[in-house]
Amino acid sequence: MRGLVSPIAPNIDLQGTRLPIYLHPSLPSVFTFEITARCQHRCAGCGNVFPHARKEMDVSQWEQIISKLRPHIKGLRITGGEPTLHHQFPVLIRQIDRLNVPFVLFTNGNWSHADAIIDLLKDCTNLEGILVSLHGNDPDSYAKFTGVNA
Repeated sequence: MRGLVSPIAPNIDLQGTRLPIYLHPSLPSVFTFEITARCQHRCAGCGNVFPHARKEMDVSQWEQIISKLRPHIKGLRITGGEPTLHHQFPVLIRQIDRLNVPFVLFTNGNWSHADAIIDLLKDCTNLEGILVSLHGNDPDSYAKFTGVNA
């Protein structure tokens, strides 16, 4: 008898997994959108291979992706680089909020227009949280790790 097979990757046998089959969805339900690779930090431990790239998809390109994934989206993580540096961040966040699915923003919190970003996020009805990465317990250790004095 053949073992349980993943519908998304048929060559992977799920029989030896510890999780019950109903916890192996055929599609992801929570998606992470890295909306930009740009970041104003130069963190020592950064895994972003293009941390200062200037190319990023515009809102119309994200709309195409979101429209295809929408039936499957149960939650979103918005990240980057630093997502607030996306050239259309406010428009994109409003678009994501209109999906009526919970989303979380992953950020370094180093915002040049903090009041505008806070106002934008306060207006979001589906924002479930903000994860702020803090790389140090004092200004000196933070600057040493991130390469910026912020």
